[in-house]
Amino acid sequence: MMLTNMRDTSLDSFTEHKKKLNENEKAVLIFLKGLGTATNLEICKFSGLPINNVSGRMNGLVKKGKVIAFEKRLCKISGNKVIAWKAV
Repeated sequence: MMLTNMRDTSLDSFTEHKKKLNENEKAVLIFLKGLGTATNLEICKFSGLPINNVSGRMNGLVKKGKVIAFEKRLCKISGNKVIAWKAV
C-alpha cells in the first residue's frame, strides 16, 4: 500500500467542510437559539420538524461545537427527565 502526504491546503479544506452545517442542522440550531435551552421534543413542537430530524442532528451539532448538553430536566412536552440542549 502506497502512502502519500496530504497537502496542508487539502487538510484545511477537509476540516472546514466537516465544520459546515447542513440545512437540517441549521434549522435545529436556529430554533434552539430562539428557545434558549430546549429538549428534542420541545424543539420539534416549536419548529414543526420531525423528531428524527432533531435528535439525529444533535450529535453532529455537539461534535461541531455548536451545541452542549446543558442540563437534565423535565421535558415540557413529555414530562420525562431528559437532556436540555443549549447553543454555544
